Amino acid sequence: MLFRSKWLFLDDFRAIDDDFILIHRSNRRINPSYNYEKIIKENKNVSFLVCNNTDLYLDGYKIFRPSNIKEMAVIISKSNLFIGNQSAPLALASSLDVPRLAVLDLDFNNYIFYENESKYSNNIKCFI
Repeated sequence: MLFRSKWLFLDDFRAIDDDFILIHRSNRRINPSYNYEKIIKENKNVSFLVCNNTDLYLDGYKIFRPSNIKEMAVIISKSNLFIGNQSAPLALASSLDVPRLAVLDLDFNNYIFYENESKYSNNIKCFI
């Protein structure tokens, strides 16, 4: 039996709908094998977390552009699934222990930091 590995707790309960999949894909550590289009087409409530102009987003979908790290954490905590590559938002999703899919790239040896995280949380899956 696994325990929840949440170690970041928020006291900010902004009125954000909590029935959405949140996608963040930075322009680094991209795994070209993961099909973001499929998850977007198969789900109606997809939103994008955009931290800079090179992050993935699609017009016509809700876009969150947080102004600070706390706001980013609140947005991530409200999602019912976070999908992201290795970046600060994925680290926040892990600290909040939200259901998440870590899209990891074998070209960067840093994937080792997430590949065994499922030993500590039921809320993470990895795509390598």
